[in-house]
Amino acid sequence: MYSLLLRAFKGATMHFSHTINGVKSWVDIYQSIEAFEPLIKVIFNHHGLRYSKIENLTPGSNAVFRIADLVIKIFSPIEAGLTTDKVFHIEKVALEHANNLILSPNLLYSGSIDDKYTFQYIIMNHINAQSFIEKKKSYITIDKRCFATSIKEITNRINVPIENTIIPTITKKDCFENSRWNNFPKSFCEERIAIIKEMSFANPVYVHGDLKASNVMIGENEEIYLIDFADSHIAPASYEWPFIVFGLFGCDKEMMEAYFITNYQNESFYIQLTYALLMHKFGAFILLQICELTKTATDAIVNIEILYQLIIQCLQNGNILIS
Repeated sequence: MYSLLLRAFKGATMHFSHTINGVKSWVDIYQSIEAFEPLIKVIFNHHGLRYSKIENLTPGSNAVFRIADLVIKIFSPIEAGLTTDKVFHIEKVALEHANNLILSPNLLYSGSIDDKYTFQYIIMNHINAQSFIEKKKSYITIDKRCFATSIKEITNRINVPIENTIIPTITKKDCFENSRWNNFPKSFCEERIAIIKEMSFANPVYVHGDLKASNVMIGENEEIYLIDFADSHIAPASYEWPFIVFGLFGCDKEMMEAYFITNYQNESFYIQLTYALLMHKFGAFILLQICELTKTATDAIVNIEILYQLIIQCLQNGNILIS
């Protein structure tokens, strides 16, 4: 990893002039070309890269920009209060894992730059592809089935055990301490904890963890690329399901049947999907969006049975897509 020590001497020039002191301050500037361009120029110069026009790309929680055929992702510093430096290392290792197995942005450079704040970054090639969000609008039944079958092949490749990795393993303790679920009634939260205590976390594998439509790109020849590996974990393979079902397929019947191969509308599948949602780091976030889309009050989710029935309703309706 490269490290630029731009503050190594007194009076060193600062290339980032804005103030970051919390989430709002980061959100206000993380898509700003004006704020990050001086910093990016220094990084490109360090790596001997040609600098040209800078463009915005769809961001997640970090600053993402395109320069010609390259993409730079600058991670929020600790002062933003969003994450730790572990996220940078996790995405770097996960991207290297993906590069060996599937189509994904090639990791070219990574490092950190000590400026007004310490910014970690990765530089990748830009993929000439279209977001699945736009592409799926033109899909007919056969396109949906081919796409879902390809996604199944991709997850089969990447959902494999990884030994001695920095990528974090989802544990029951993580699930117990996930405060995002506090938006739901106490009775529901207590039942969730009881279920997780009895769940098996056996046979964990690498999971992308965020397989929603915005993280899937379709190339000119219908080839499929996965992007954004920051939420990678080691977990049961079913950990992928909540975002695949609700964030990628949108409960679409043709895609669901092609991916899960068999008739997925059965009690066993409903239970497994419910448990995967309860386990997921962003399960509460997914459920909040489902409640909003189905006009279900969060206060109404007083037990797991109501969640179970809500999931069945979504799958039977076949048109629930979260972001």
